[in-house]
Amino acid sequence: MEFRFIQFAGKQSLADYKLGISEANIGYPNKAKNRVKIPNTNIYYDYAQVYGDLYEERELSYTFLIMKQDAMTEREMESMKAEVANWLVPGYQHKLIDSAVPNYYFLAEVQSAPEWEQVDNGYGTFKVKFTAYPYKIRIKDEFDDDWDTFEFETDVAQNLGITVNGVQQVDIYNAGLANVYPELVVTGGDIQVMANGVTNTYRPGTHSNNLLQLIKGNNNVVLYGNGRIEFHFHKEVL
Repeated sequence: MEFRFIQFAGKQSLADYKLGISEANIGYPNKAKNRVKIPNTNIYYDYAQVYGDLYEERELSYTFLIMKQDAMTEREMESMKAEVANWLVPGYQHKLIDSAVPNYYFLAEVQSAPEWEQVDNGYGTFKVKFTAYPYKIRIKDEFDDDWDTFEFETDVAQNLGITVNGVQQVDIYNAGLANVYPELVVTGGDIQVMANGVTNTYRPGTHSNNLLQLIKGNNNVVLYGNGRIEFHFHKEVL
């Protein structure tokens, strides 16, 4: 029998703390609608037509059961509670990987105090709520050609490492639901990239903070220069 676990902030619930998951809920985010009523009409303008769907943060909740072979004393129990709280609560958003949701991670943090309930002498449950970025994020870089994690229903096989000699037009498909900003790796010489109304020239090197955005679906990209450019990004879905 396989036990469900999470990885968070560099630790694993089962291997590091002997915490089993007795209950889990992966919540879905609410839409954050931004609609404006046009004066003197019954018509509303929906900004999603311009910016795409916007979502509020999502909630993930877990009830952990202490899985010790022997019941703990009160002192051991208090020490265990503090150890788990010090693992989960401090800091900001971290990657959260749930073993029941393979190939993806959430960006999450604990914003409210965990709830402790003593089930029996020496045993108890720890209920924790995480507030997370609305999308779950694919662990695999879309640039990588890994067939072991390829999702045949939704993934797209495409070449994201492109050699440019002069002017070249390519289509890059973002199979996720969110617009993403790819990391670009340029070698050889300067390459100008034109996509979705944005034009930038990139020198050889790695560019992770750039204005180039890949919208969901197909992106027609025009490249100009002499060299090689790689597009690295991660699919985001609900």
